[in-house]
Amino acid sequence: MRSIGASSLNMSAVDVPHMRRIVAERPRCGNRAARAGRLRFVAQSRQLDACEGGRENPSVDLFAQIVGPEHVHTDAETLRRCSSDLFVWPHARTCRAVVAPGTPEEVARAVRAAAAIGWGIVCRGSGTSWNGGCVPHEDETIVLDLRRLNRIRVLETADQYVTVEAGCTWSTLLEGLKASGLRPVFEPFGARATATLGGLLSMQAPDDCAGVLGIEAVTGAGKLICTGSAARAAHPAPFFRHFGPDVTALLLGDGGRFAVKTAVTLALEPLPAHTAQAAFVYATFEAMMRTVVACCRLRTPARLVGLDPAALRGTHGEAAAHALREALARGRRRRLIGALGEVLSRPENGEPAVQSDEWTLHVSAEAVSERAARDVIESLREHCLREGREIAPCLPAGRHVPARELIGPDGERWVPTAAVVPLSMAETAATRVRQLFGVHRARMQGFGMWESCTVVSRPGAVIIEPCIYWHDELSPVHLEQPDVVHAGKSGSAIHFPEGRELAIELRARLTELFTELGAVHLEPGKAHPFRTLLAPQAAEALERLRQAFDPDDRLNPGNLER
Repeated sequence: MRSIGASSLNMSAVDVPHMRRIVAERPRCGNRAARAGRLRFVAQSRQLDACEGGRENPSVDLFAQIVGPEHVHTDAETLRRCSSDLFVWPHARTCRAVVAPGTPEEVARAVRAAAAIGWGIVCRGSGTSWNGGCVPHEDETIVLDLRRLNRIRVLETADQYVTVEAGCTWSTLLEGLKASGLRPVFEPFGARATATLGGLLSMQAPDDCAGVLGIEAVTGAGKLICTGSAARAAHPAPFFRHFGPDVTALLLGDGGRFAVKTAVTLALEPLPAHTAQAAFVYATFEAMMRTVVACCRLRTPARLVGLDPAALRGTHGEAAAHALREALARGRRRRLIGALGEVLSRPENGEPAVQSDEWTLHVSAEAVSERAARDVIESLREHCLREGREIAPCLPAGRHVPARELIGPDGERWVPTAAVVPLSMAETAATRVRQLFGVHRARMQGFGMWESCTVVSRPGAVIIEPCIYWHDELSPVHLEQPDVVHAGKSGSAIHFPEGRELAIELRARLTELFTELGAVHLEPGKAHPFRTLLAPQAAEALERLRQAFDPDDRLNPGNLER
């Protein structure tokens, strides 16, 4: 068995004279002061580059010496794609180079090289997010493409953990675990198959990360560290997280600000022996939300997923239902919309199971026996039937929230705004979200825009995720995803700035609404407020901790700073 441990790294291969001069002169400061200093040293490095001569771009050549020239990209198409995600960022910048390290040691050396020439570092996995966390907002930046770090290093069935590199995708991990009969305890919210483990941990709320036992990461100073029991100097087996202060927690939901994740160890558990399901229909958003809150307060081991009429159908009108039936007939795998298409096209007594304006609630439970799973459902059924009626289950069994397709049913772009709301404010949040879209309904319809909403239960809270759909040209990240290509939908080829601007405005209004209600956001990145919501003492303490990991403010600048 192989364990993760600290490594001794050597920088001599890229220790060129002009790097030494800059390192000697660079002030040791953090946060915004460091950023101003970085700009001054960028100018110095460019002058020194000119003096070196003989190379077209000496600064970029440094990274080629570390990872190999075939893993450093400076062509316009790659730079554009790797400087974007699934949303629109008016202040985005194009990175100077995309560097793809293949080992943790190469990551550490690349981080030190970037620091030496005064460049910022943006970490990137699949890029399939909407929060701007992997989008550069400064000119002098490299993107670390971590997808070459894609190995499952250790599968330890006796101690029930797996160590997997940060660029490994969620689907690759699950496929690698199939033969073991085990699965991760870690439960990412709506994870896509192409999402990488490093990205999921950087953007997830720690509430979902109880099954993370430890992390291997590179700090802003280029030091390779491990957390949990893997931090031991001797016998560093990563089997236990709470070895002293919980340093692992600092690297969860951090947007990559504290360190560059290179590997993660996840606790494993047996696949469930039995599952049970039920589904219910409600006339209003508020009625469904009252049911979710009542069930959450029971703290049973069940997962509740609520969907509005648009989320259930994927669009409005019979044309979309026809498209869904065609997709199912072609055998295409549909995660959320497609899985629900069957129940929509299955009439009972001549009437659809779900009316066009009704909300649905899907309940799933896992247990060691069929009876135990049914008992969990039965303990919730009374609450679910107070304001609703029962229909046949139509979501796949299991605890995980299914992921949507990256584009809408007619090729639309869309953007989610997920917020965690306390139970006492959940019904109010439902009403306010509904009213917000009602106020803007005429403008949205004029642009062919629509919304959907998903609700997910959490212990002591509810996740509300409104999504806004609009017709627009797809981003480069959309167009490189296999499911978008296989769907045969390229979206609109026409740039639609009016719809895009309204989508940006509506997302901002949703963020303001949730902030007013005391909610917190998943995946803050650059999209949602975080730093400005902290009490001054908390902000100062967190910044001091971050500076210990990244004293010169190199890593993912701009994340968590709203």
